[in-house]
Amino acid sequence: MRVLNSDTHPFDEELVRGLTELSHDRPPLDPTASPRQANATIFRGDLADIRVPALGLHGESDPVLRVGAAHATAKAIPGARLVSYPGMGHFMPTALWTTIADETAILADRSRSTATSTTTGAAP
Repeated sequence: MRVLNSDTHPFDEELVRGLTELSHDRPPLDPTASPRQANATIFRGDLADIRVPALGLHGESDPVLRVGAAHATAKAIPGARLVSYPGMGHFMPTALWTTIADETAILADRSRSTATSTTTGAAP
């Protein structure tokens, strides 16, 4: 797990150990999820059909997925917004949690606005 972190942000071993234990102790929700997610990284055909607000959060030092892939994904989704974090690896460091939560709240507000505008014009 440590290798997925970056050198810029401290590795919180206690936190990661706790999260790993929680993840390990729960039954798998869907055994096909991991292979499906791995395969999803090579397909982009349906991204242009997404019609809801989308937000990408990506570490610029991610050793698993290059930041260029995040830019390509955001570009493929109409109206998507990408926020990349210098020095962040594959894990979201605690120092960025507030910033990431703020970005997520902005996305939720955009989603509510989109839902309201599409239902407001609907016929009774």
